[in-house]
Amino acid sequence: MTGNEGRGLMLIGDCGRGKSVITTEILPDLLERGFLTDAATGVQLAGPFICTAKELRQRYKEALQHRIIVIDDVGTESVVNNFGEKTDYFSDLVMDVDRPYRDSTGAMRRRLLICSTNLNRWELFGGDRIDWPVKGQTTHYDGRYPDHRVQDRLRSMTKRIWLKGPSLR
Repeated sequence: MTGNEGRGLMLIGDCGRGKSVITTEILPDLLERGFLTDAATGVQLAGPFICTAKELRQRYKEALQHRIIVIDDVGTESVVNNFGEKTDYFSDLVMDVDRPYRDSTGAMRRRLLICSTNLNRWELFGGDRIDWPVKGQTTHYDGRYPDHRVQDRLRSMTKRIWLKGPSLR
């Protein structure tokens, strides 16, 4: 836990594996204690924004005010259809988190995304291998960005960990 190499975390696995406990209870506590630091600057990453994917619709703008964004239960959010304009808030968040922004001091910063999901690797990324989507195969996040930009960014922005085994409940 001495560094994250500038990447967030995506925990993937079936229900009852401890993903939500890790992302919403354990990691925020570690972040506040300064266990993770920005690899480029050595600055402590603290003050995470935490919400479920279902809450993201109401809290989207608030999420973008934080450097560390924790989203639990990715894949449960709904796509909003507003007079034919569809909005997938998690996909939009991934696109926004990947862009550097200026903090209050004017320095360019990157956000850190931490999330958990019950979706399997094929639902998330498609294809027969995690790194290579099959052309024409759709995944959960192909609606607004059908060219796999969301999946590509998730792969580059996060370290993916699959939690396997029986339910811990």
